[in-house]
Amino acid sequence: MHRTNEISRAELFASSEKSLPRPLPPYRFEQVEYKQLKVGPNYHVHCDYQYYSLPYPLVGRTLSTQLTQTKVTVIDGTLMVAEHPRLEGRRGQHSTLEAHIPPQHKDVSGLSSRDWLADSSYHPLNEELSTR
Repeated sequence: MHRTNEISRAELFASSEKSLPRPLPPYRFEQVEYKQLKVGPNYHVHCDYQYYSLPYPLVGRTLSTQLTQTKVTVIDGTLMVAEHPRLEGRRGQHSTLEAHIPPQHKDVSGLSSRDWLADSSYHPLNEELSTR
């Protein structure tokens, strides 16, 4: 099929546009969802049933959050304050960065009632019970 100037669309494309397209970028496109999330008293934001830590001075603030399939990025104004891998699977998981934990919480980090009960120095009967 030829136009009035006797050049086909294929010939027109080959002569003027074929060399213009650039190669695809080396990374995959990720769709981004934006949310405004409030930092809770436990210095985490709650997003899609998962929790992501932020620096503790930001407690109570509402911040912009960018969610992709692979990561969660939290932004305060123009400053990125945290980036976490996106949690999936079981609900209620926590992604907590060591730098976000307040000093008064670092003294007891890693401790739980299970840890205390397993420690034989916690109670003298624990050693006796654990050897049975």
